[in-house]
Amino acid sequence: MQPFLREPPLGRGPFFSVWHRHEEQIPFAWHYHEAFELTLIVQSQGRRLVGDGEAAYENGDLVLIGPGLPHTYASDPAKKGVHEQVVVHFDRRLFAQDPQEVPELGSLNSMLAGATRGTHFGAAVAKRVAPMMLRMPKERPLIRLATFFELLDLLSEVPSKSRQALSGTSYGPASTPINVQPITRVTKFLEQNFQRQISPMQAARLVAMSPSAFSRFFKKATGRTFVSYVNELRIRHASRLLLETDRGISDIASASGFPNISYFNRRFMAAKSTKPSAYREGIRKLRPTILRSS
Repeated sequence: MQPFLREPPLGRGPFFSVWHRHEEQIPFAWHYHEAFELTLIVQSQGRRLVGDGEAAYENGDLVLIGPGLPHTYASDPAKKGVHEQVVVHFDRRLFAQDPQEVPELGSLNSMLAGATRGTHFGAAVAKRVAPMMLRMPKERPLIRLATFFELLDLLSEVPSKSRQALSGTSYGPASTPINVQPITRVTKFLEQNFQRQISPMQAARLVAMSPSAFSRFFKKATGRTFVSYVNELRIRHASRLLLETDRGISDIASASGFPNISYFNRRFMAAKSTKPSAYREGIRKLRPTILRSS
């Protein structure tokens, strides 16, 4: 199931658009686009997929999605009534100058960079911005633009503890220049080579450390052991293959760098609390029959 490109009406129109949607259901539509998307769930329950991350959503769910990141919502068919959401699309052309070139927009840059993995904001933040987002569709264009910038300012100042990344790094754009800092050299190496059998000693050589010193350094820098970090990368990749392809489980395990199917199943169960086959089947139940053969 490959995500399809859905272009929002930004190319020949305004640089941001707002919709207040009322629907009988929110259908599964695995897609991506070149605009940023901010979605507030006013009234709905179901499942939300962003990159390789899947979770339940409910009233008050607030998520920022970056360009190129596949995603979809799928409302619970058992929940009858109207499903209500406010959706804002915007792109960098909205700014007269690239935000990265304006030092005063540092916090905004950080927020937009985080959106490459999808960002979930806490309930307290959603409660603060909900009145703003609900009134935007009814406002005059200039007032709407002012409200939008006020909204961006509020969200960009939200502390990191109130933000949650929704997808693995494997879905983020690969345009960020490689940093020469030791931990960045190591993580870039792991992201590019996790499908091969790699050892802590290989990674330690990159930063000219002994295996024991590297182990302490890596744990302090990432909060994870080397093996745990690599397994996370492999599980994210495997989740993506389970979601987007019909390849067999053994093939996916091998393509993701796991030495055998039994180890893959154990690590996947530990990370997702479900078996790979059950994870795939659960995703398929969310999408319409017409998409099952795509």
